[in-house]
Amino acid sequence: METDKYQRLSYENQISEGQAMRLCQGSPNTLKFIEEFRVKDDTYLVTKFYEGGDLINYLNYLGVDKLSESHTYRVFSQIV
Repeated sequence: METDKYQRLSYENQISEGQAMRLCQGSPNTLKFIEEFRVKDDTYLVTKFYEGGDLINYLNYLGVDKLSESHTYRVFSQIV
């Protein structure tokens, strides 16, 4: 019998977004995490505000609709 290559973790083994952010707090490319809270089924993350805009603003600043593959790799590497 072949098993699936990727399997969903059981709910007990999953961590919240806030827990994941706490684990990454030493990284220079991670937002400073302040708080996580839930309202009904929605989760909210409170982070430090950083000037400079988001990816859409960056694309507008560059005057392009999309980034080259190598540029996308550099940006994506910083995100993860």
